[in-house]
Amino acid sequence: AEVVCSIEDEVKSQEGLQFEDDDAIAERRRLLKAKLLQREQQEVLPRDEEEERGGGI
Repeated sequence: AEVVCSIEDEVKSQEGLQFEDDDAIAERRRLLKAKLLQREQQEVLPRDEEEERGGGI
C-alpha cells in the first residue's frame, strides 16, 4: 500500500499537484464558511425570534 501511495504521489506531482491543492483549499474554505454560517445562524435565530415576539420585523 505504501508503494502505491508513493507512486500516486509522484504521478500527482508530475501531472500538476497545484490544481488538486487548489481544490483541497477550496473544499476547506467551503467547510469553514459552512461552519461559520451555522454559528451565525445559531446566534442570529434567537435574536430574530425576540424581534418577532416584540412586534418588530
